[in-house]
Amino acid sequence: MQVLTNLTEHLAPLVGSEFVVERNGVFVVSPKDTHEVAAIMGFADHHGLKVRPTGGRTKLTWGVAAEPQIEISLQRLNCVVDHPWQDLTCTVQAGCTWETLQQTLARHGQFVALDPLWPATATVGGICATNDSGALRHRYGSLRDQVLGMTIVLADGTIARTGGRVVKNVAGYDLPKLMVGSLGTLAVITEVTFRLYALPRYAQSFTVAAESAKKLAPLIQAIRDSHLSTQALQLRGDTSGFALDIQFNAHPEAKQEAMLTGLARLHGMAINPSSPDVWRSREDVINMPDAVLVKVTGKPSDLPSKAVDIVQLGGRCVAQAIGILYASFPNISQTYSALGSLYAHTDAGSMTVLSIPQNPQDDATPPWGPEEPSSLMTIVKHQFDPNQTLNPLAIEPAAQPVR
Repeated sequence: MQVLTNLTEHLAPLVGSEFVVERNGVFVVSPKDTHEVAAIMGFADHHGLKVRPTGGRTKLTWGVAAEPQIEISLQRLNCVVDHPWQDLTCTVQAGCTWETLQQTLARHGQFVALDPLWPATATVGGICATNDSGALRHRYGSLRDQVLGMTIVLADGTIARTGGRVVKNVAGYDLPKLMVGSLGTLAVITEVTFRLYALPRYAQSFTVAAESAKKLAPLIQAIRDSHLSTQALQLRGDTSGFALDIQFNAHPEAKQEAMLTGLARLHGMAINPSSPDVWRSREDVINMPDAVLVKVTGKPSDLPSKAVDIVQLGGRCVAQAIGILYASFPNISQTYSALGSLYAHTDAGSMTVLSIPQNPQDDATPPWGPEEPSSLMTIVKHQFDPNQTLNPLAIEPAAQPVR
């Protein structure tokens, strides 16, 4: 294989010299469309170069990736390609920010029913790659449920268009579901087609505070079993106590507040109006400096007890009532021993260390959980990217060829 000494002279003909910049030994390339992305990937795969796709760079610390030689910035792919609003679908390029997309759709009274982190800077491709649904998942379903189709570029430069631009599509394996949450390890997402919903005209948020998350557990279940038009449920916890946030999107005349007040009283608690800012609490947890960030999934009924465990270990958490919890641990020295305990108690779900201040390979706790699912991820990775070109992650105890 040829050793390349000056990548700029090889990459410039693919995208233009003004769109190739070297930063700290990494060549940042900014293609304008899917075909230029394919040309870059084909070149990198042929020459054994490692590639990292990026968008708004809001979650680059999620996952444990090797340092690349080439970074593909998708920020020039920032357009809403198609919005047939009568069909309740839209197609958007991966570099478009979430805020820009939602503002465009709002002109027709529509939106994509997700509320990801940092919408002003996070891009569509990065949100899909990290499977960042947000609290609206409680009512509308997961990010995978909102994606109808994708255009992706495989590691060898092959362009693949998967899914479709219609709400109902049952033609073959739903490949976009595999791409969602893949952290840029299987392909580069360049376009996404979403299903749309009517933009809610009303929104009300309330909070119920309690000393213990276990005290809130019966109320959470009662709300889930009720006829309340709940749009989002969120459980917050730290050493100062716990709080349950509830959001409705019904007309005030629907008496949702009165119904919630009655449920809370039955459980010996009271509700208080809250600011929409409480739905940004997940950002506060994730933004804790020099902290270990953990994502835990499990049965919704288990979340209160998991939240208690995390707070007792010195962490801070935000849990979405459909079974997803994010936690940050600021005390690194104590966290390593705590992670082993959390893994042991996550038997009906999963636990992933999203971000850690130092290389987790220096510690006995694997970031991706037990070896069996890691081996499965390795097999999938090998099928899509046998040369380990795209965002190679430390997802296996030892790098061994898959036969």
